[in-house]
Amino acid sequence: MKHNTSTIDKNTIKTETVIPFSSKKDWGISFRLHLPGFHQESVSQINSSYYVTLSGTHQGACCPVCGQFSNHVKGYYLRSLQGLEIAGHPLTLIVNVRKFRCRNTACQRKVFSDPLSPLASSHARNTRKVEERIRSISLKTTSRIASNLLYEQNIVCSQSSCLRRANVCHKERPAPVCIGLDDYAQKKGHIYGTVIVDQITHKPITLFSGRGEENLKTYLKENPQIQYITCDRAQCFIKVINQALPGAVRISDRFHLIKDMVDGMTGEIASRSRLGVQKQNFNYPSQETVRKRIMESFYNMGDERHRRRLKRFIDAEDCMRKGIMDDRDVERATQEIRNDIKEEQRKIREYNRSVAGRKNKTHASVKAIHDLILNGRPSVDSLKELMDAPALRTAIDLCVKFREMVNGKLQYGLDKWIDKAMKSDLKTLREFASGIKRDKEAVQNAMDIYLNNGVLEGTVNKTKAIKRQMFNRAGITLLCNKLTSFNT
Repeated sequence: MKHNTSTIDKNTIKTETVIPFSSKKDWGISFRLHLPGFHQESVSQINSSYYVTLSGTHQGACCPVCGQFSNHVKGYYLRSLQGLEIAGHPLTLIVNVRKFRCRNTACQRKVFSDPLSPLASSHARNTRKVEERIRSISLKTTSRIASNLLYEQNIVCSQSSCLRRANVCHKERPAPVCIGLDDYAQKKGHIYGTVIVDQITHKPITLFSGRGEENLKTYLKENPQIQYITCDRAQCFIKVINQALPGAVRISDRFHLIKDMVDGMTGEIASRSRLGVQKQNFNYPSQETVRKRIMESFYNMGDERHRRRLKRFIDAEDCMRKGIMDDRDVERATQEIRNDIKEEQRKIREYNRSVAGRKNKTHASVKAIHDLILNGRPSVDSLKELMDAPALRTAIDLCVKFREMVNGKLQYGLDKWIDKAMKSDLKTLREFASGIKRDKEAVQNAMDIYLNNGVLEGTVNKTKAIKRQMFNRAGITLLCNKLTSFNT
């Protein structure tokens, strides 16, 4: 009820905001819960909550220590359990629990309670269905939101309880045959982790802190049934796989292969196609540079023998130190330096005059360069002019062939491609071909086997979303539990 806080025309009549339930309405409540092993005795309502009294129907129970059956009832006690709501009303189960005396005289346990295993676990305050609801919501969102959502479903659970249940959630890890490895950033540039996904079911298996460290090595050694491993060409993963599972088939990711080639070639082509539009300034040589050049000029004067040249060099050094030099000697010693300065200034003036015409020329964008590398089709004039060069045209043809080979559209032969790429005039392509040659077996597997790291990229994005949902404060255990709890 909205309270009137105004001092004018204030209503002073007291009204009841909650209508109490009458006893006649309480008599009209009737429903029955179908719980195997329990008998429903009565149903009552207090305010808006339902209370159901239950009792066990078993003749006896087995001792949890020795396992001997006993029907000797020693006493009773009441146990309260929170259940799922009924018609929007909270439900509380009042269970009349029996205590049995163990008939085995040699058993250490003299008295034990009737287990409520079909209904609730030992020492629990909630039923199993309520615990599953709390755990499911806690794993799919933050503890604060989970507590609020559960309260709207008439389930009382604090934020700390939701967080505790999410942390202790344990799932059985499957024994996969094909896995994928990739890294994710807990803190970019500082802290990284490793995610493992089953390539058959496309479900995440676990998370590890660090990249290619002891945790990953231990996991691979504990799972010798793994036959196929997909990953990028990161040396940290390759080193651990070779040490832990040398017999496994390692498959390079096709996306990363093409990406590495495109990233390397983009800078090479951009440097060739991009024209500068800024004027250049001439920087005069430093005093030490001039002094060094002068001494070299003195040393190389004339055609005398080495001893005489050395003597001239020593004399020149003394003259420079004492400041005793003839104008003619200075002019002869600095002639070469002055000629180099004039030539450099002339080149800079010519370059600055041509800047005005270059400003209006269309430059190649990164997208256009990528399209040229992948498809071999230049889309701007600057790239069309570059294609006239035989070296670049050959390199682009090799890039297009490599992409088609990786995607399975061309049977060209990896060894033949590597030999041609190693003879290219472009340094970037030669370096990329050297890396492919070192990891030739994994690259060939990527061309022959359908497995790839595509599902890993989606899993990494999902991991980042969960991490940011908790303001980057989730530990590795909680993050792993939340990631593996999603079925899709």
